[in-house]
Amino acid sequence: MVKSPERWLDKQLARVRVAEGDFRAGVEAVTENPAAKALAANAKRIKKLQDSIANKTWEKRMAKVSLDDWKKKAAGIGADRFISGVEANVDKIENFIRAFQPKLESLTTSVKAMPDTTEAERDSRVLAMVRGLRKLKGTW
Repeated sequence: MVKSPERWLDKQLARVRVAEGDFRAGVEAVTENPAAKALAANAKRIKKLQDSIANKTWEKRMAKVSLDDWKKKAAGIGADRFISGVEANVDKIENFIRAFQPKLESLTTSVKAMPDTTEAERDSRVLAMVRGLRKLKGTW
């Protein structure tokens, strides 16, 4: 017999709560780089993504999310994980800032050197900044 939804959920949550050690041990037991394995399976990922797009899976799932549900999840789960997620990735953030900041500084300096007397000149500065940022995307 299939468990009731309540019992099923209670059992799953109870097991997850006591499985942290097993989870950590499982992570430590991995001997092959998961990123390399994911890259090797890229064709499968692309196929599944294309199927999902064709079947409108994302649209169907998004249509089921109410504003109230979204707010509860974002303020509850999301807020709790935001700070710890940032703190856990300080090295990545620092690497990005160190690589990107000089490029942004150079772009900003060149835009600030442009004339800004007329509205057209100010428009040109804005456009130069936007185009410059687009060129910088992904260069860090």
